[in-house]
Amino acid sequence: RPHENYQQELLGYDDNSKSASRYFYTAKVSPSERGPDNNHPTLKPQSLLSYCLKLISPPGGGLVLDPFLGSGSTLMACARLGYDGVGIELQKEYVELAERRIYDDAPMLNTVEVIYANDCS
Repeated sequence: RPHENYQQELLGYDDNSKSASRYFYTAKVSPSERGPDNNHPTLKPQSLLSYCLKLISPPGGGLVLDPFLGSGSTLMACARLGYDGVGIELQKEYVELAERRIYDDAPMLNTVEVIYANDCS
């Protein structure tokens, strides 16, 4: 079990601090991070998602549920951190995009299994 100040230490501040170190800044998604044929309108940067996952997960990771998988950015960050993840997406084109992006990110390490419910249409 993590100690009481785990998240504060991760962020580099304590409750009394008003410093800018409490905030995380990142650039928007670059074309190379977006990848080819990715037309998802709300793509998030990997650096931001990794930061958020570390912030909310216990030490050593855990199981992350992404109920709005989109193009798979959250599960890519999970894989990079060694966390397990489950994503849910209604649109078949985004399921296929996420599957390709997660696998292509590290094909020797990442396992992608897609389960379609009611044809995802």
